Amino acid sequence: MEINKKPQVILLCGTSRSGKSTWCKNFRKNNPNSVIVRADDIRLAYGFRFNTAIEKQVNAVKETMLRALMLEDYDYILVDGTHTHEKSIRDVLKIAPDLSIQTVITDPQICKDRAYACGTPDLIPVIDRMWNQLRNTLKTNCNRFSWDLDWIKDNAQIIMEEVVERLRKEVLEEKAKFERAVK
Repeated sequence: MEINKKPQVILLCGTSRSGKSTWCKNFRKNNPNSVIVRADDIRLAYGFRFNTAIEKQVNAVKETMLRALMLEDYDYILVDGTHTHEKSIRDVLKIAPDLSIQTVITDPQICKDRAYACGTPDLIPVIDRMWNQLRNTLKTNCNRFSWDLDWIKDNAQIIMEEVVERLRKEVLEEKAKFERAVK
């Protein structure tokens, strides 16, 4: 009897227009037995590019898709979204505790230029907000005085991997505590 292995879940992290979807597309070219869960596509299915009123539904659909795809025979599931703050990372860890993270860091001004060039200048304040969320997540998890872009580009991946490890331990401890309480 063959035992099905679980797909490796890779969580993308970065601001809007940073290149996360491009990273996924390139990854998928080299790993054809992979699938992408993209919150932006779910939003479009609801008829919106973004609308805070539907975010709970978008997250519920994303979580359901992730759970269902983890039962399939994919090698990789790419969760393409910003995930710039710990709550969004924790939410995915609750479903896929063995996930890894891929951080895509791009100069926020380049992201804004891309948004403007694509005809979505309304994303510019969103990019600023996400960049600040990402910097705050990094700052919370690393004592450093200077936060210049080059340093962030060089170190964000390592710090976010440490964040995932810490959150993974917390999620697993919460799960174990809940299971003990239920017994």
